[in-house]
Amino acid sequence: MILLALAAAASAAAPARAEDSIVVTASRTGEDVEASGGSVVEREAIERLQPVSLVEAIDREPGLRAFTKGGIGGGTYIGLRGAEPNFTSVLIEGARVNDPTNSQGGAFDLVQLDPGTVEAIEIVRGGYSAIHGSDALAGVINLRLRRPAPREFAGEIGGQIDSEGAAGLRGLVSAGIGEGGLLASAGWFDSGDLGIASDLKRFQLLARATRSLEGYALGLTALRADTARSGFPEDSGGPRLAASPERETRDTDLTLLALDIGRAAPAPVAPRLLINWSRQDSLIDTPAIAPGVLDGVPALLTDNRFDRFEAVGDVGVSLGSLLSLVAGAGYLREEGDSAGTIDIGFPLPTDFSLAREVRSAFAEASLRPAERLSLSAGARFDDASTNPGEWTGRTAISAQPWADGPIIFASIGEGYKLPSLFALAFPLIANPDLLPERSRSIEAGARMPIGARGYVQLALFDTRYTDLIDFDPERFTNVNRARVDTRGFEIDADLELAPPLGLRGILSYLDVDVPPGTPPLRSRPRWQAGLGLDWRPAASLTLGLDGRYVGPEFDSSVPTGLIRREGRAVIDASARWQASERINVTLALRNLLDADYEEAVGFRATGTVARLAVSAGF
Repeated sequence: MILLALAAAASAAAPARAEDSIVVTASRTGEDVEASGGSVVEREAIERLQPVSLVEAIDREPGLRAFTKGGIGGGTYIGLRGAEPNFTSVLIEGARVNDPTNSQGGAFDLVQLDPGTVEAIEIVRGGYSAIHGSDALAGVINLRLRRPAPREFAGEIGGQIDSEGAAGLRGLVSAGIGEGGLLASAGWFDSGDLGIASDLKRFQLLARATRSLEGYALGLTALRADTARSGFPEDSGGPRLAASPERETRDTDLTLLALDIGRAAPAPVAPRLLINWSRQDSLIDTPAIAPGVLDGVPALLTDNRFDRFEAVGDVGVSLGSLLSLVAGAGYLREEGDSAGTIDIGFPLPTDFSLAREVRSAFAEASLRPAERLSLSAGARFDDASTNPGEWTGRTAISAQPWADGPIIFASIGEGYKLPSLFALAFPLIANPDLLPERSRSIEAGARMPIGARGYVQLALFDTRYTDLIDFDPERFTNVNRARVDTRGFEIDADLELAPPLGLRGILSYLDVDVPPGTPPLRSRPRWQAGLGLDWRPAASLTLGLDGRYVGPEFDSSVPTGLIRREGRAVIDASARWQASERINVTLALRNLLDADYEEAVGFRATGTVARLAVSAGF
């Protein structure tokens, strides 16, 4: 069934193309991410936090549960509104990077990326498969990378150290050439003793080129990210409970090449094209976990390679400010190869190889019949070589009854996710007949502008997930059977209380319904809250205080089985000083009050850490 779509947009202007980017996150007809109920984490906020990984930067956003499992050297958990991590589509400049060969079912590990090369993080919530195809069951996270500044030469070099011995270096050079330019950056990080029995080493290279060609904007991106990590295996009970001190090692490489071209300014007819190729390599050596309350887990060695090629083209037509139309098509090829063994008393090979193609067609329309009223509709058809074709749609409406009044919005969207290559082909548990997982999400709310001082927003949501892939121990294979419903609300406020004092507050409530007899889902706190204050006592100095609360939640490990963890509160502080026109100094204090808590069973969070960062421009 196709849901016709109405997509939110408070603006009455005709859709515009960004001058140096054709990335679409909320819609292809030019709808703004925030006007569509999404949120954006800007580079200034990332720099103030000085995060080790992007997980720390998005953990403060409404409806998001984000943390690193198993210490700094473990994988990442990113849950949008109670969804599984692999239900969120992760994009880098519009190129999807979810890895369907891993045992997490296609999640992407954000620890691989250097936060210093990210310009902004765009987050939209709900079913977005009508725009982005498979994987966008719960929402989309798009990472916009830094880009060259037109008509100027600039550079930046910086470093950070902290009280636990972690250190990082970063350099960037940008040369503007007319309306475009070239950018190259490199970053290195070593966690030192920051993690408890866990470590991370990361190296990243980025090159970008932009050019304006007779009304068109051309962009080229090349990214290489390498990580080497070690730590106790997930669910082992960590340093506190694990029966064996043997660590898991995890080496990952990501290579991304992307080309995009599109109209650089609004035009009656605006074609655009995005072509990208990526390769992800991962070598993971996981030691056995001894039996406890739950059955033990055998040792596993996996060496995966995953290649993805995607080309998407569309044409936008604008009929003034009244109507905008976009129609296009896409081609996707995914190929995964895995070599490895599982130790069941002897090493049993677990090799598999699988490829699939997806051909897509889509269309969207935005109608603005009045100055403060916007309607949108979108539909998409994806034809995968491994599954029957999938229709998805998205609809929304946005209205502002009177000038300076609240913006009322509502939407309904569908999402689907093709079975991961791991679920389809991993020996012992593979099921080639699996159906795609599906979602239906409804959202409604209001955004109240508070003059020029900011806004307060309330969003209510209800999402249903069906045909979820689960392991059936009786049949010893993967099956489609589960259904989960999530509902709740989010309050987000961003206000300037006085010219030098700003406030950001969030409050999220989540209710999860699972089938009778099913254990509670892990890492789904009912309540989350955050409160941040920024004070600028002088033009060159900004002081920040940030508190976060995560309510009680369920978790599990092999030694303990299912347990309920109590809620915890963590406070961070920061000071950012612009010492001169080109030199910035940042001091970040993480876990200021030395709160004692665990993000996963047996993995104690790091105590108070002082992190000093200095950057100099030229």
